Amino acid sequence: MSEMSGFDLAEEIRAMEALKGVPIIAINSAGMRGDGKRCPDIGIEGYLTKPIKRDDLYGAIVSVLDLSMVEEREAVPTLVTRHTIAEKHRKEIRILLAENYPTNQQVAMRHLRRGGCQVDLAENGQDAVEAYKHEHYELILMDIQMPVMDGYRATKAIRDM
Repeated sequence: MSEMSGFDLAEEIRAMEALKGVPIIAINSAGMRGDGKRCPDIGIEGYLTKPIKRDDLYGAIVSVLDLSMVEEREAVPTLVTRHTIAEKHRKEIRILLAENYPTNQQVAMRHLRRGGCQVDLAENGQDAVEAYKHEHYELILMDIQMPVMDGYRATKAIRDM
């Protein structure tokens, strides 16, 4: 905007009594150092830089509206960004790892958890079936050769549920 910055506009909106509670998402063509700190100080709930992916914009809108519905806000306001949206999405991904070999368990779990996923471990096919009965998983990583019940039989049992 040529006459004023988006931050200046947000400050003017926050100064208007009738618009104090309206959530604001700032969209900037080039992020600058310090923008993330400035947003909560002004009262901006979301901050995205162009180009913006449709899913990021949708995620920002949903997250900002969720924040605005909370009556008691945190002492430190949460700023919704492309990174917080991605992090929130990853933490919601629950994975069941069905693997009996200890080294493979450690490697897979380390990578999945570093990626921000929640991981449960089943050491054989029967344990995987039991875990699935009690928990919802977005993804199951199934080893084929396992003791007690192999991966094929465990997968069939899970699919039959």
